Amino acid sequence: MTNTEKLAAIELIKQLKARYLRFIDTKDYEGLATVFTKDAVMDLRRAMEKARWAKTVTTKAKEAASDSGGWLFKGPAAIVKFVRGSTHGAVTVHRGLMPEIDVMSATTARGIWAQEDFIQWSDGPRLRSLHGFGHYHETYKRVAGLWLIKSTVMTRLRVDIA
Repeated sequence: MTNTEKLAAIELIKQLKARYLRFIDTKDYEGLATVFTKDAVMDLRRAMEKARWAKTVTTKAKEAASDSGGWLFKGPAAIVKFVRGSTHGAVTVHRGLMPEIDVMSATTARGIWAQEDFIQWSDGPRLRSLHGFGHYHETYKRVAGLWLIKSTVMTRLRVDIA
């Protein structure tokens, strides 16, 4: 790939990530399903493993996670089901910042994004709000000319709950 082609791919991946975050925050679950490859994986195990706050997540999020066998979701339908279950009735703000994107070929790339999210539930769960900081570690695949998320792994540096 030429440098120009790599820069174009990086820009398209940035736009992909922006759509992903917007779809979550606007509750556009149909749109959210379109940003993933058919075999996409969302892995939240590292974000949850040492977190005391993980015990206080909403019942909906716990149910969605237990349906999948843990905090690992395979395929767009499972990912969207989890996101819908954990954010329904909540105000959410997600930010992906400072992307480090490495285009490895014309059809594959990987990236790390600094991450910040704020979630506030209004339906009365024990946990009223969460403000988290960490990173998304992702892989991307170009399918039929479109860049899509193949895998996303979230890690946490800090979580504030209220």
